[in-house]
Amino acid sequence: VNSSGILNWESTTLASAFTFAVAGTSLAVNNGTIITAIPNNLEVNVLSALAPDGTVLWKSSLELVDYVAVAIGDDGTIFATTTDQLYAVFPNGTLKWNVTGYFHTLAIGSDGTVFSFGTPTVYAFSRRGKFLWSTDLDCDVSSCYGNPISIYSDGSLFIAGATTLVNLDPVYGKIKHTFKISGKTSSGTTVALLGTA
Repeated sequence: VNSSGILNWESTTLASAFTFAVAGTSLAVNNGTIITAIPNNLEVNVLSALAPDGTVLWKSSLELVDYVAVAIGDDGTIFATTTDQLYAVFPNGTLKWNVTGYFHTLAIGSDGTVFSFGTPTVYAFSRRGKFLWSTDLDCDVSSCYGNPISIYSDGSLFIAGATTLVNLDPVYGKIKHTFKISGKTSSGTTVALLGTA
C-alpha cells in the first residue's frame, strides 16, 4: 500500500507465508526494500528481502525459528533476532556476524550500537558484534516479553517493565531513572517519547 492508501501489489504467496510466519515477526524497510522473515517451506522461516513490487530479491540461509525482530543500520547492515541468536547480515543477505544469547527486540543507536532486549536483560553490541554491556531489569517474561526499546534524542534508552519505566544510559548500560507506572503494563508495551527526558 502506498502513502495514499492505494494498493500497489499483493501476494497470495506472502499472505499464506505470513499465516505460517513466526508470531511477533517484524519487518524493516530500507529504500523500498522490505526485510522480514518468511517461510522457506512451511516449517522454517528465513530472513528475506522483497522489492517494492513484492518480488523476492533473496532468501538467506539463516533459519529464524522463533520470535523475530528486524532492524536496519545506517550503513545498510540488517540485524535480526531469534530467541537465541542476534544476526548481522550484509544487504545481500550473507552473514556478517552473529552472537548467541537470549534476544527479542532490537534498536539501533545513532552511533550504530545494537541494543537488544531479551527478558529480563538489555544487551549492547558494537556494529561489529563486540559485546559492550548487559543490564538486568526488574521484570519477568509475562510482563516484558517483546517490549521494544525506545531511543530518545539524546541516545537514552527507555523500556517499559511490569510496573516501571526504566531509563538506561546507552554507553554503560547503567539505570539512570526508574519511573513508577500506575497499573501494570502488558507484553509488547511501546514507549512513545515526547518532550524532554
